[in-house]
Amino acid sequence: MNDFKALQRSHELLLKSQQSGDDISEKVKEYIEQVKVSSSEIYQNAERDQLRSNLRYWASYLYEKKGKFPQLELLPPSTKAVTKQKRANLFKFGMSVVGLAIVVFSFGLFSSLFFDSRWNTMVQTPTVPSTTTSSTFRYGFDKDPMGWAPRTNDTENQAVTDVQQQIKFGQGSLELQIELIGQNAQKSKGEVFVNLSSNPPFGVTAPLVLEGKLITMLVYVPSDVIGDSNYPNFIQVFVEDVEGRSQYGKYTNLTSNTTGNWIIVSLRPHPEDKINPTETPTSPGFDPSKINVIGLKIGTGKTYNDAFRGSIWIDWVDWP
Repeated sequence: MNDFKALQRSHELLLKSQQSGDDISEKVKEYIEQVKVSSSEIYQNAERDQLRSNLRYWASYLYEKKGKFPQLELLPPSTKAVTKQKRANLFKFGMSVVGLAIVVFSFGLFSSLFFDSRWNTMVQTPTVPSTTTSSTFRYGFDKDPMGWAPRTNDTENQAVTDVQQQIKFGQGSLELQIELIGQNAQKSKGEVFVNLSSNPPFGVTAPLVLEGKLITMLVYVPSDVIGDSNYPNFIQVFVEDVEGRSQYGKYTNLTSNTTGNWIIVSLRPHPEDKINPTETPTSPGFDPSKINVIGLKIGTGKTYNDAFRGSIWIDWVDWP
């Protein structure tokens, strides 16, 4: 069994252990270190992308259990592994040439059989059904924006101007184009969101029962967005129920500690009577058992007099 297959087997065993409800944090930490150490000998892009996806999943698990996000960077492929890749590519090329020659020869040899007048029935060739793969996370943005869009119909939340999928961090992430302007009625805040009814992740049907369940989102904000340290700019996760009633998570202040790196922001939806309204702003009558929208808000502190025009990124949106 090669290193990748062994790591995948370990990943599958961890998933089975997780189903028991036991705390497997230590085993997860060991797996993450094992992947990082072994990654230098794994050179296939598809295999390395799968390992990144595995690490993202277990990083989210550790964050929920321990409140800390581990380092996930894979080691670059070793010289030996790169040489092995080049040899494999050369072998594949040679085999494709040989295969093409065989196909041409076979076509010439057997074409008369297929087109012979004695064949009065159509020759049918079976088609292989396409397989559907999905990110380990609900929204991984590995191929497209997955229905996420700026809040264009809200005159007070216009700072997010566009979104697009980007191959920038790992396999894929969602780039939010930002025009954040302090003291501006339309541009001092902005929101990006997904309607779960019209753009659900694979295997999900909205509305969702998310009461007490931790919604996590990885966010990368450049340090240029840092504002006044006394009244910092901020980001926060939010949700809406089927009636459009919202609940926002705690403010994550944009400081030197929370910018320039991937950070996790989160929200655990609860009814009004189970939250602190100053920490978790909530609309009257909000129902966490009928969630239809998930999103991210970015805003300026009240003394911010500058402007930021650029991008922030989100990835790995997930919940149990």
